[in-house]
Amino acid sequence: MADSAAIFSRDDQRCQLALGGNVFVVAKVWNGEMKIHIREYEQGRGRWFPMKRGIALTLQRWLELVSNKSRIEEAMERQPGTLRCHLGGNVYAEMDSTYPGLDIRKWYWCGKENTIKPHKHPGIKLNVDQLKQLLNCFIAIPDFVSELSNVVPCYMNQDHMNQFGYFMCSECNPNGLSVWDSTHM
Repeated sequence: MADSAAIFSRDDQRCQLALGGNVFVVAKVWNGEMKIHIREYEQGRGRWFPMKRGIALTLQRWLELVSNKSRIEEAMERQPGTLRCHLGGNVYAEMDSTYPGLDIRKWYWCGKENTIKPHKHPGIKLNVDQLKQLLNCFIAIPDFVSELSNVVPCYMNQDHMNQFGYFMCSECNPNGLSVWDSTHM
């Protein structure tokens, strides 16, 4: 896989870090916005092509994932480990006893059933070895994505200095105030 840099090379891409099993962490501009992709790639016709299996994280959501590193490591040590981290905008990172690794995917609000459900898009499931490589990427990515130093976690914004600001935030509370009925208080 040493030649993958030449095969991946693109102007809008900053890095590609291999996690194993044709899964890469790729920092690149997409639709004018820097995003960090954790995605499966397939090789063909002399280059690598991104597959549907994966997720593109905004820099803010990437930082939220990184901020949960110690929780992820603790969950990896427990047998079985359980963890659920909201990364923002109904994107969750989960570990549970049914899958030994990390599942990162988008969810959606199902008002009919009054719950959130996994989106039909597959997201990405990392096995334990890939997850260990992802934890190493947490240290390396800032070397390639200098914009991360200017990103402020959503909860640190001025409009989040009270609960109402949190409840009105589409990133922190993507399903709106209507979700917060008496069952959530």
